Amino acid sequence: MTPSARRVGRSDRARPLLALVVVVVVAIGGVVDTVVGHALPSRARVVGTAVVGNPAATASAAFCAGGTAGPGQPADPVVYLTNTGVHPVRATMRTAVPGSSGHPAGQPTTLVVPSHSSVSVDPTVGLPAGPMASSFVFGGGGVVATQVVRGSGGWAAAPCATRPAQSLVLAGGSTAGGSSLTLSLLDPTAAPTVADVTFLTPSGAVVPAPYQGIDLSPGQLVSEDVGTYVQNAAAVATLVTTESGSVVADELEQWAGGAGLSLVLGTRASRTSWSFADTDATPGSTSTIEVANPGAADTTATISFELGQATVLPRRVVVPGRALVTVDLMSTGGLPTGTPFGVEVTAGAPVIAARTVTAAASAAPPKTGSWLGTGLPARQWLVPGPSPVGAPPVAGAVLSDLAVADSAEVPVDVSISSLATGRVLRRVVVVGHGVGVVPGPLMAGVGPVVVRASAPVVVEAQAVPAGAPGVVVVPAIPYVERLAS
Repeated sequence: MTPSARRVGRSDRARPLLALVVVVVVAIGGVVDTVVGHALPSRARVVGTAVVGNPAATASAAFCAGGTAGPGQPADPVVYLTNTGVHPVRATMRTAVPGSSGHPAGQPTTLVVPSHSSVSVDPTVGLPAGPMASSFVFGGGGVVATQVVRGSGGWAAAPCATRPAQSLVLAGGSTAGGSSLTLSLLDPTAAPTVADVTFLTPSGAVVPAPYQGIDLSPGQLVSEDVGTYVQNAAAVATLVTTESGSVVADELEQWAGGAGLSLVLGTRASRTSWSFADTDATPGSTSTIEVANPGAADTTATISFELGQATVLPRRVVVPGRALVTVDLMSTGGLPTGTPFGVEVTAGAPVIAARTVTAAASAAPPKTGSWLGTGLPARQWLVPGPSPVGAPPVAGAVLSDLAVADSAEVPVDVSISSLATGRVLRRVVVVGHGVGVVPGPLMAGVGPVVVRASAPVVVEAQAVPAGAPGVVVVPAIPYVERLAS
């Protein structure tokens, strides 16, 4: 089927949805316009597709995809809404599932998010079995959403997007050895979207014709099985661009044999620098960095290690154009065992970088997980979970640690405080090119925490239960920052 024919077919199938998405067009689409136009401070630096916006904004939104509804499904979601502002904020949730006979807009659910606090939401109520997405409209700013998915393969967490984009990148997936990778595209705006998808693998680029010119009506969710066209690829990076409109993209990875889940939110564009603040060289486990090059020309990527006073020689690798390479960190000599360190990937051209950790075969599940790197540091971060309110999403789910990486030359003063009370839990000084680690028990029972630094840093938090450090990473969401004049 040609791309143009596929567009016609999708448009015809989408027509029955239009009557149902009117409310989404008005409520969610209007809020997206508000967020883009007014919620961000002037001269603001947008760090990614998920940010803590200005609490003084009159409206904001969040969009969560990648979960699945119904018994026996692999990724049962729970969504946490966290309000960083000083006033309660009303939230309205709507849901979407794929298909012309599905729910482009489920019955709305309205709730209030208290100030400096969180609420949890089950977005699957009343939905048929299969992929689903949820969208939230907030009657104010400063509210973010995070999503935890659970299934027989384990659990994973990811931030929800605070705004859609015209260009998104994802990495950390695989279709090899029975692993399954699902791409979810959601159009939360008031306008139709046409999206193109390209996959980068170690063997080169894969551009499936059916994934070019994907039509999405306002409020519509499309779920694609990547393995249909990208078969037996040990590592996969995904490029999503729109010919018109804008989208939210998430990828759900189900690792082979029930070894684990990964949920990755698409972020804006490839970059010349990516950071991972909390990496471990754990005996028996493997840790790899996947670097994908969306450009046509080859580029050299340098993988350096943030160890403070210690020094480990950087690794350098040539990444062919329109392809992906994997670097085994465990083959690097001199890395500390049992002590977290930072990893920074820099390249001569924009790339995409993810980290995949696989625990020892004898470890308890989940044994494998992937995480997309952080593209830009920030001076303030929110760490909502993994369980900011109520019972944990899985038994025993707690933060195991929180790491702050300083990629600059000079030390950085950092404070970690409770969002609810403002009480400072720990102050640390992170040396240049070093990592400061806060133990998880210090943050137990306090709910969301805020990390503030005297200069831009990268924050990463990890959680248990997990087969090894780095298998389960929980979201650290940057605050929007004003740029210096």
